Amino acid sequence: MAAMQQRIARQPGTVHTARVTPLSEPVLVLTTAASKAEGEFLAGQIVNARLAACVNVLPGMESYYWWKGSMQVDREALLMIKTAVHLVDDLTDLIRAKHSYECPEVVAIKPDAIAPHYLAWWRENLSAGNS
Repeated sequence: MAAMQQRIARQPGTVHTARVTPLSEPVLVLTTAASKAEGEFLAGQIVNARLAACVNVLPGMESYYWWKGSMQVDREALLMIKTAVHLVDDLTDLIRAKHSYECPEVVAIKPDAIAPHYLAWWRENLSAGNS
Protein backbone atom coordinates (compact mmCIF):
# COMPACT_ATOMS: atom_id res chain seq x y z
CA MET A 1 0.00 0.00 0.00
CA ALA A 2 1.37 3.42 -0.87
CA ALA A 3 2.26 5.61 2.08
CA MET A 4 0.41 8.87 2.58
CA GLN A 5 1.95 12.18 3.54
CA GLN A 6 0.95 13.68 6.88
CA ARG A 7 1.84 17.18 7.99
CA ILE A 8 3.55 17.27 11.37
CA ALA A 9 4.16 20.58 13.15
CA ARG A 10 7.70 20.80 14.54
CA GLN A 11 8.21 24.40 15.55
CA PRO A 12 6.11 27.48 14.99
CA GLY A 13 6.36 28.37 11.33
CA THR A 14 7.83 25.05 10.15
CA VAL A 15 6.22 21.81 9.01
CA HIS A 16 7.76 18.33 8.91
CA THR A 17 6.27 15.64 6.69
CA ALA A 18 6.13 12.08 8.07
CA ARG A 19 5.22 8.91 6.18
CA VAL A 20 2.01 7.34 7.42
CA THR A 21 0.50 4.23 5.88
CA PRO A 22 -3.30 4.37 5.55
CA LEU A 23 -3.82 1.48 7.99
CA SER A 24 -1.57 2.95 10.67
CA GLU A 25 -2.98 6.45 10.25
CA PRO A 26 -3.59 7.81 13.74
CA VAL A 27 -7.07 8.89 14.80
CA LEU A 28 -8.45 10.38 17.98
CA VAL A 29 -11.75 8.74 18.94
CA LEU A 30 -14.15 10.49 21.29
CA THR A 31 -16.78 8.79 23.39
CA THR A 32 -18.62 9.70 26.56
CA ALA A 33 -19.48 7.65 29.63
CA ALA A 34 -22.19 8.06 32.26
CA SER A 35 -19.63 8.44 35.07
CA LYS A 36 -15.93 8.64 35.84
CA ALA A 37 -16.07 5.02 37.03
CA GLU A 38 -17.57 3.83 33.75
CA GLY A 39 -15.01 5.91 31.82
CA GLU A 40 -12.17 4.31 33.79
CA PHE A 41 -13.63 0.85 33.19
CA LEU A 42 -13.92 1.46 29.44
CA ALA A 43 -10.41 2.96 29.29
CA GLY A 44 -8.94 -0.14 30.96
CA GLN A 45 -10.80 -2.47 28.61
CA ILE A 46 -9.67 -0.51 25.54
CA VAL A 47 -6.00 -0.26 26.52
CA ASN A 48 -5.79 -3.88 27.73
CA ALA A 49 -7.22 -5.02 24.38
CA ARG A 50 -4.46 -2.98 22.64
CA LEU A 51 -7.07 -0.99 20.74
CA ALA A 52 -5.46 2.28 21.83
CA ALA A 53 -2.06 3.54 22.86
CA CYS A 54 -3.68 5.80 25.45
CA VAL A 55 -7.10 6.81 26.74
CA ASN A 56 -7.69 10.03 28.65
CA VAL A 57 -10.73 10.15 30.96
CA LEU A 58 -12.00 13.67 31.59
CA PRO A 59 -14.77 13.60 34.20
CA GLY A 60 -17.18 16.40 35.02
CA MET A 61 -18.30 17.32 31.52
CA GLU A 62 -21.85 18.55 31.07
CA SER A 63 -23.70 17.39 27.96
CA TYR A 64 -26.84 18.88 26.43
CA TYR A 65 -28.48 16.64 23.86
CA TRP A 66 -31.72 15.31 22.41
CA TRP A 67 -32.82 11.81 23.41
CA LYS A 68 -36.11 10.22 22.45
CA GLY A 69 -37.81 13.54 21.74
CA SER A 70 -36.72 15.57 24.77
CA MET A 71 -33.70 17.63 25.66
CA GLN A 72 -31.41 16.06 28.26
CA VAL A 73 -28.67 17.53 30.45
CA ASP A 74 -26.24 15.08 32.06
CA ARG A 75 -22.83 15.07 33.69
CA GLU A 76 -20.56 12.69 31.81
CA ALA A 77 -16.93 11.73 31.39
CA LEU A 78 -15.25 12.32 28.03
CA LEU A 79 -12.83 9.68 26.76
CA MET A 80 -10.13 10.73 24.29
CA ILE A 81 -8.83 7.54 22.68
CA LYS A 82 -5.56 7.51 20.70
CA THR A 83 -5.83 4.75 18.13
CA ALA A 84 -5.36 4.01 14.40
CA VAL A 85 -7.76 3.82 11.47
CA HIS A 86 -7.48 0.04 11.17
CA LEU A 87 -8.58 -0.42 14.81
CA VAL A 88 -11.68 1.80 14.78
CA ASP A 89 -14.16 -0.98 13.89
CA ASP A 90 -12.89 -3.27 16.68
CA LEU A 91 -12.82 -0.33 19.10
CA THR A 92 -16.41 0.56 18.19
CA ASP A 93 -17.49 -3.05 18.76
CA LEU A 94 -15.83 -3.09 22.21
CA ILE A 95 -17.41 0.24 23.20
CA ARG A 96 -20.89 -0.90 22.09
CA ALA A 97 -20.52 -4.24 23.93
CA LYS A 98 -19.25 -2.80 27.24
CA HIS A 99 -21.03 0.58 27.39
CA SER A 100 -24.08 1.32 29.53
CA TYR A 101 -25.63 3.57 26.85
CA GLU A 102 -28.04 2.27 24.24
CA CYS A 103 -26.36 4.50 21.64
CA PRO A 104 -22.80 5.39 22.73
CA GLU A 105 -20.99 8.19 20.92
CA VAL A 106 -18.06 7.08 18.76
CA VAL A 107 -16.51 9.90 16.73
CA ALA A 108 -13.13 9.47 15.00
CA ILE A 109 -11.09 12.57 14.19
CA LYS A 110 -7.99 12.54 11.99
CA PRO A 111 -5.43 14.97 13.40
CA ASP A 112 -3.87 17.50 11.03
CA ALA A 113 -0.60 17.61 12.98
CA ILE A 114 1.13 15.50 15.64
CA ALA A 115 4.53 16.18 17.18
CA PRO A 116 6.98 13.64 15.69
CA HIS A 117 8.12 12.30 19.07
CA TYR A 118 4.50 11.76 20.17
CA LEU A 119 3.54 10.13 16.87
CA ALA A 120 6.45 7.69 17.28
CA TRP A 121 5.29 6.83 20.81
CA TRP A 122 1.66 6.45 19.61
CA ARG A 123 2.64 4.01 16.85
CA GLU A 124 5.07 2.07 19.02
CA ASN A 125 2.44 1.45 21.68
CA LEU A 126 -0.24 0.44 19.21
CA SER A 127 2.03 -2.04 17.46
CA ALA A 128 3.44 -3.52 20.70
CA GLY A 129 0.40 -5.77 21.10
CA ASN A 130 0.55 -6.93 17.50
CA SER A 131 4.11 -8.26 17.44
